Amino acid sequence: MLSAACTRRLDRALEDIFRQAISENLSTASVTSEDIATALRQLCDKKLTACLRASTVALPQLPNETWGLIWQLLSLRDRVRVTHVSRTWRAIALGNSRLWSTLDLTSSLHRDDCECDECASAVGPHAKGHGYDVALARLSALLERSAGSPLTCSLKFIRDAAPTPPSSVTSISGILGPHAAALVSLTLVYRNDEWIKPFLVVIRDSSQLCHLELNAMRAPGPRSLISTIITIPILRLRHLNTGVGYIWDLNGSFFPALTRLEITFTAIDQVRAALHDCPMLQELRAHLELVELGPIRVYKEIASQCARLTRITLFQVPITWTREHVHAFAPDAATDVQLEYIASMRAPGSIPLHPAHVLDGPAEGTIVYSQLRGPIRFTANEFNRAVAIQLHDQTRCRKLSWSTTTGSMTVVDALWAAVDAASIVELIIPWELRGMVLGTIDSLPAVEHVIISPPSIKFQPPGVQSLGVHSSVWPAEVRATLPALSRVTISSGNFAYHGEAVSAHKMAKFIRSIMPERKLRVLTLRNVSIIGDKESIAALADQVITTKVPAVFTVPTLTSPPSISLF
Repeated sequence: MLSAACTRRLDRALEDIFRQAISENLSTASVTSEDIATALRQLCDKKLTACLRASTVALPQLPNETWGLIWQLLSLRDRVRVTHVSRTWRAIALGNSRLWSTLDLTSSLHRDDCECDECASAVGPHAKGHGYDVALARLSALLERSAGSPLTCSLKFIRDAAPTPPSSVTSISGILGPHAAALVSLTLVYRNDEWIKPFLVVIRDSSQLCHLELNAMRAPGPRSLISTIITIPILRLRHLNTGVGYIWDLNGSFFPALTRLEITFTAIDQVRAALHDCPMLQELRAHLELVELGPIRVYKEIASQCARLTRITLFQVPITWTREHVHAFAPDAATDVQLEYIASMRAPGSIPLHPAHVLDGPAEGTIVYSQLRGPIRFTANEFNRAVAIQLHDQTRCRKLSWSTTTGSMTVVDALWAAVDAASIVELIIPWELRGMVLGTIDSLPAVEHVIISPPSIKFQPPGVQSLGVHSSVWPAEVRATLPALSRVTISSGNFAYHGEAVSAHKMAKFIRSIMPERKLRVLTLRNVSIIGDKESIAALADQVITTKVPAVFTVPTLTSPPSISLF
């Protein structure tokens, strides 16, 4: 703003000019004082406008590096739009090579030249609304803009697999080839191994490659060997994820920087070799397709090598494993251990599920729960005829998943034998698993908070016998008492129409059964729909001392059973 001195000078100047103009126009009777004032205003406005246009005072500007950091948060499509805002922004954006070093390209769903709405949205953000020809041209331009910066590339070939790769696939690999030296991360999603072979040649020239992910979206079939991709050890490779598509067979190789590995193993010796060849490995996600269990001495060697791992996930764990086998892959110091006993359709060569082992196998995996200490959160989930029990304390997490065709009550009994029930302070369980958790133990003395989620929708294939939580395996009623319970949260969902219909009266009865001698302090219902009238909802609210249930209820207009929607 104007200073006091500047204001005084301006006042004196305007007064002098006004008096001078009046004296010069005394002989002109038609000129009045108002005319002179109007002329001065117009002159001042004209002069101020000219001064503003000619001003050389620069407005505050952000450094170019700051603009680059802001634009890195945008999608690739929006980064391209930035270059069309102004010449200044275009120069800044094109001069920042890191803006163009992260590329994501998805194939069309039908054919290369298809421009239907479905394919147009799949080709990628920088080529939306165009065919693959435009996408390839723009991909080449974007790679040139990267100017040798560390390159992160994600390519998804989601079209139905063809015997030979289409011309677009070979064209993309040809465009990417000259930039292989700058490639630090490559993700390939594909349906046919033939489609990615051109990119495997590119990988061999990527001395800076740190992250490699190969996601095979295909039907069960023969696996490929990882040695067909990595012919020599990549010294900088830190993350390798091939899932079920490739088998580890790099015996004798050395990967000094590899910290995360996900791959398939068909023999226990392969696991030992992988742990030996990757001395810095911290996270292992192993898809086990073991034809034989292997000698126990190998597991003892694996146990010593797994001691350094922090995160371990085993898929398709053989149900013939004993506690010694499980303990080899579950070190006490690991922060996260997950065992999946669920058989995969992609594992035709794995150990079969023998009827004699149906009630024995998964129970051995509960040994991992004995490693937890301190306050424990207990979480149960059920989906697609499989049950997952996850427990974690302040520093470690342990998870066991099994099909409802294996284990059943034997697993639950072993679970309560392994875990310290007096350390559980929070329960998170679906409504349909309440009998499995609270109907198989007498007391959980330290539980303060119970979170109930709604019943899940059941998808039952035609001709398949109903299994799992709807069978008579789990107790129908709860028997556990929770003397320390003070809060119950009914999480968002519809308890009226998913699976088992849950009424407010049934929910109130459930709360009374787990704490019959006193009331809750807080009952929270989050966007929940429960069958019942105002009286039954009021009876539910009466189970607590203080409640977050709203005082006014509205009955929605529904064609199905009447319910009260609580928000």
